[in-house]
Amino acid sequence: MDSVFSTALVAAGPNSQYASELATFGRLIGSWTMDHDMLSESSAEWIHLRQRWTFEWILGGRGIQDVIEPIEADGSLGEPVGTTVRSFDPSIQGWRVNWFSPKYEEYRSLIAMPYRDGIRQDGSRADGRPIRWNFTEITENSFVFDGWCSDDDGETFWHEQHMTATRTPS
Repeated sequence: MDSVFSTALVAAGPNSQYASELATFGRLIGSWTMDHDMLSESSAEWIHLRQRWTFEWILGGRGIQDVIEPIEADGSLGEPVGTTVRSFDPSIQGWRVNWFSPKYEEYRSLIAMPYRDGIRQDGSRADGRPIRWNFTEITENSFVFDGWCSDDDGETFWHEQHMTATRTPS
């Protein structure tokens, strides 16, 4: 369903002023099917999820927003889990990234930069613990995402999530 709001929010493509910088995340535009493994801090057990992760241009092509939805056993999509808003900030030559999940009362703020063949995002959880989220092995049809958290102010990090994504045919 299109609305005045979604028409104002969603953009047709990247803003030409920063087209090369916007390509950092722009290559993720579209929908992806994910196998998502997440470590439960309370049980220390890995949980496996299937999800759809969709990325779109927003705000006149100056940013990208995504939404993550669970894929239910019957193949239908469940209630969205969270969303990320990313915008390129020329003053730092990087991206400001904010992820939030009102459903699970979780919020993260990060700064993203191109790193090697992927993207490195450094920030913190709402409780102040440092996090690092990396996109690697990015191709036209797949990517890997790994999340890391630190309990010692960034001296060491422990692996909290691993995702493998495959582009969903349009």
